[in-house]
Amino acid sequence: RFSHVVACIWDLLSADVGPSSHYFFRSAACSGRSFLPERRLSPRARMGTTISKALVFQPPGTRQEETQTFWLRTRRGSSIEALYVDRQCEYTVLFSHANAEDVHMITPWLRELARRCGVNAMAYSYTGYARSVGTPTELDVYADADAAWEWLIVRKGFDAGKIFLYGRSIGSGPATYLGERLSKKRTPPAGLVLQSPVLSVFRVALNFRITVPGDMFPNVDRVTNIACPVFVIHGEKDEVVPLWHGEGLWLATPITWRYEPFWIPDAGHNNIELLLRDSGDLFRRLSAFFTHCASPAIAATQRDFFQRADRALLQNKPRRRHHQRHKEPSALFLVFSCSRCGGNSKGKKNTTCGGGFSGGGGNKKKPKLAEASSSSMKGDPGGDPADDDDDDEDDLQSSSGSSSAD
Repeated sequence: RFSHVVACIWDLLSADVGPSSHYFFRSAACSGRSFLPERRLSPRARMGTTISKALVFQPPGTRQEETQTFWLRTRRGSSIEALYVDRQCEYTVLFSHANAEDVHMITPWLRELARRCGVNAMAYSYTGYARSVGTPTELDVYADADAAWEWLIVRKGFDAGKIFLYGRSIGSGPATYLGERLSKKRTPPAGLVLQSPVLSVFRVALNFRITVPGDMFPNVDRVTNIACPVFVIHGEKDEVVPLWHGEGLWLATPITWRYEPFWIPDAGHNNIELLLRDSGDLFRRLSAFFTHCASPAIAATQRDFFQRADRALLQNKPRRRHHQRHKEPSALFLVFSCSRCGGNSKGKKNTTCGGGFSGGGGNKKKPKLAEASSSSMKGDPGGDPADDDDDDEDDLQSSSGSSSAD
């Protein structure tokens, strides 16, 4: 499978796709179907569209028995199928399913999850899956998650802090997206569960250190902005999405929100529920995580987290620079400073001090000299002329000393 994915990507990169040419992409993943671009796109955009249709989104070909589902309308115009398991509980789990499955296939497991963990449960089929109308794309999947969330908030009246997000495999993309968006709005969910998640789609085939343009579901970039506890579950023998994807997401999560991960030794990608069904370890771990998120300490941690974020924003906010009253002389204008009070022609401090203005702004403000001049002005007008002579001599000495210093 890995070599097939690499060969498909190589064929797309090496193909000569011009604005007026058509490139037929056939692979075993899409059962021999050919995809033609609906509009003229650049080679990079056309490559991303082809990969997303052929390799990422694989709706199941068969449907399970009919269940009591209802329909949701997304902001992108799609009609998706949804299922809600109501057990009259305080908390609800919004589940985003994996690839090649839909709400009909996961209904028995969803009901068991609600029963054994004591929560309500809701799931939805992505655009183009099951009876949902439309063509699956990354943006449509995000819109599907938003529509399911809005239904729980508006129609059922749940608080954001009473809803858990659960994403399995490719469902980790919409779950992480929704968790980041809600955290930025200061209405984070109760918690986030990621089972067999992906760092991003391209990283499944190639271990990129950065998110390259055109990559889908960049969970590793979004999980850093989530403000709720994150629980990562992954099988150590997963051959589809290697274990280092789950480890990387757990390390990328802020330390405040890291919950103890669950690495399952003998589990692969699609057999975690079957392997742990008899022992009940999966539901026991999930129940412990739900109880941890419902504790008052988590709510207090979230309040402190947002308060620290607000303080950081205030500290980083640019401050207004204070107006400099006495500016240094420049080549554009000449500042004249007083030899006594230190005032200048732009902002005069005391124009009645009797001192002369010298060009170039050479004299700085001298507190002692200002006090002496003010005391001489406030003295007795009928004083001894000899004292005035002494003051004049002192002023002459001080002014000569300041000019020599300058």
